[in-house]
Amino acid sequence: MSTVITPTVGRKVWYRPFGHNRTLLGFWDDPQPCDATVTFVWHDRMVNLHVIGPSGAVHQFNSVLLLQGDDVAPSIEHGGYAEWMPYQTAQAAKATA
Repeated sequence: MSTVITPTVGRKVWYRPFGHNRTLLGFWDDPQPCDATVTFVWHDRMVNLHVIGPSGAVHQFNSVLLLQGDDVAPSIEHGGYAEWMPYQTAQAAKATA
């Protein structure tokens, strides 16, 4: 079983936008994630985010899917998703080992 990290307000995550959200944030062909901060927690797999785009502009996205463990990224029509940074997942795995 993969490790689930409990999200809390103020935690940093990566936001990966799709479709309209990529355009809104100013992305074209760059695969980098955006810096994001959790502003509200619905549950372990859904959060609201304060997202900073590549130009430094700030956006808010509500009810964003937060991938956990072995979750598969959603389809491109979803709008975007959040994920933990590799360091965070490694630390969580180490703590449960």
